[in-house]
Amino acid sequence: MENFLRRLTLHNVRNTLLRLPFEIRSQISSITFYVFPSPIPNIHKGVSQDTLGLFQGTTMLESFQCPMDQPPSITLFFINIWNYADQNLRRFHKEVALTLHHEIGHYLGLDELDLSDRGLA
Repeated sequence: MENFLRRLTLHNVRNTLLRLPFEIRSQISSITFYVFPSPIPNIHKGVSQDTLGLFQGTTMLESFQCPMDQPPSITLFFINIWNYADQNLRRFHKEVALTLHHEIGHYLGLDELDLSDRGLA
């Protein structure tokens, strides 16, 4: 099941990224995307075990102000998303896209309130 969910997540990520407007796709070209079943304590230090997605690194706004300290990356935790979606495929697809949009929003400089106002929280 884990391999199936990993492949499904990667497929959903590709499709979600392709549906983004060109302007956004060009702005996120420096982001590296990862998928993990769930946070790994020695890699994702301080991250809650039930986290769905994670943005790490320098935001787009920060990169204009100073050199990149840490390259931007987005990680999706597909087992956590699967469980959050109550193991429902339709909800899983939606949650992968929502989580990805949410983390891209962080890269673009949006905070939790901004994301909530846009329906991405």
